[in-house]
Amino acid sequence: MSYPAPRPAAVLTSRIHMNEPLLTVAEASEFLRVGTGKVYALVAQGLLMHRKIGRRICFRRADLDNFIESAASVPAPVPVPPPSARLLHF
Repeated sequence: MSYPAPRPAAVLTSRIHMNEPLLTVAEASEFLRVGTGKVYALVAQGLLMHRKIGRRICFRRADLDNFIESAASVPAPVPVPPPSARLLHF
């Protein structure tokens, strides 16, 4: 008696996410509290994981959560004072 070959891990994990609803660009921008233009820019820069279904861009909630976590671990840039504030006045 032969047993069926085991399925690849990618197939198994894709089924886990099958029932997870996908968010639109508008929903993702609302979730991230940024404009839709910023969401498109993050997608274009390759910083935000997404799926394309036809011409539509969709997001998993888990991917948005991961983006927030990764952005939180990056230190904020130190503001540089404008040149007029750096001038020494005697």
